[in-house]
Amino acid sequence: MTTTRNHSSAFNLEVDRRSPIPVYIQISDALRARIQSGKLAPDSVLPPSEQLCEELGITRVTLRQAYTVLAREGLLDAQRGRGTFVRRSKIERTLGQMVGFSEEMRTWGKKPGSKTLSFRRSEPSDEARSFLGEGGVYCIERLRLADAVPMAIEEVQIPVELCPDLDEFDLSQRSLYDILDEVYNLRLLRCDQIVSASLPSPRQRKLLDIGPGVALLNVTRRSFAKSDKPASYGTTQYRGDLYRASVHGERRASPGKRG
Repeated sequence: MTTTRNHSSAFNLEVDRRSPIPVYIQISDALRARIQSGKLAPDSVLPPSEQLCEELGITRVTLRQAYTVLAREGLLDAQRGRGTFVRRSKIERTLGQMVGFSEEMRTWGKKPGSKTLSFRRSEPSDEARSFLGEGGVYCIERLRLADAVPMAIEEVQIPVELCPDLDEFDLSQRSLYDILDEVYNLRLLRCDQIVSASLPSPRQRKLLDIGPGVALLNVTRRSFAKSDKPASYGTTQYRGDLYRASVHGERRASPGKRG
């Protein structure tokens, strides 16, 4: 008697050759369900292709088709020489809102963390000077973490005159926004943000633990305090494999026109 089903012990996965649904779709549907239910956790590695193909009685072409479907959906990541991994879900960065990294991560149910890379007094960069004006700034560069995973590299410049002795605080233990608000009464009320993309430098790849093919989502932020006073200038480089930008827009009809 000829069987029409093949079973994989790795995922308790079956394919039915009598089904009108193509085999690669059956496989991608089953793996997607396991990923979305949490049975396949982020960063988990899938069994070797040879093993799955043998257990399911399929060709590598069929398995590659299934993986391609899931890769396009952002669920799988194939890395040459390492295997195929379940991707972490992406954080959606809503550019119409002004929130700090720590607040954002807590909203997503993650534990925020921070590693200070440098904290010094210096002259402002040319870009910051055009916004903040002359005068010394605190230049703070930090590696931002979520559940101990590197997420972004953040650099911010703040005028020394607005927050003297800021360098005495431990930013790994306390939110920068909270310090500015509670200690210096410097509440950031609004910001302008510019988004761009770039490929990471070797240093950025090492800090963020990413490969050369992962792009960066760069957000440059100019923040204002009360009375529209320029208060900080910063750039954050987010991992493109873990972040995506979201912008809400509305179309306003011109007076006297329709359609």
